[in-house]
Amino acid sequence: MLSSPFPTLFWLTDPEICRAISELERRGSIHEIQTMIEQSADLTDRLFQSHEEYARLRWSSITTEDQKVLEAASKRIESSSLSRMHDMMKHSGIAGSNVTAFLQTSNCTTLEKQKSSSHTLPTSAPPIKCLHAHYAHHRSTTNTRLALPFSSFTINPVGERVHELLAQEFPYLSL
Repeated sequence: MLSSPFPTLFWLTDPEICRAISELERRGSIHEIQTMIEQSADLTDRLFQSHEEYARLRWSSITTEDQKVLEAASKRIESSSLSRMHDMMKHSGIAGSNVTAFLQTSNCTTLEKQKSSSHTLPTSAPPIKCLHAHYAHHRSTTNTRLALPFSSFTINPVGERVHELLAQEFPYLSL
């Protein structure tokens, strides 16, 4: 059984890109991107889809045996740490964003159910926690040759905007 899985699937390894993204965060880009996302229904929808795809990919990355253990634990009250691990591994999005909580405010547990219902998607997006995580996700799932279990991914609008900002503000980087 998993002792303590870490929810991050994709990492940035280039120190120059990491420093540039830290500078974007220092300049207030998280707030600017959050505002941009929330002003567009399409971008908000894409962000929710990206979070949900990330959660599905994370869940599929653990063994079937571990999935069963976590599913069983999530149904037992006395297994609170395993229950929290289950929720984190199965339902949290990029950088641990709890998209499930946002969707449950509309009495839906998944984006697919939300889209097929008469409800509208939430008007605000989950808070953006880390541009590094979003950019790593974007770079790892856009035009990828990786052997990932999904044939295509929604383009993460946060990572996409970070890429644009990096190209504009740090033209010396090899992106």
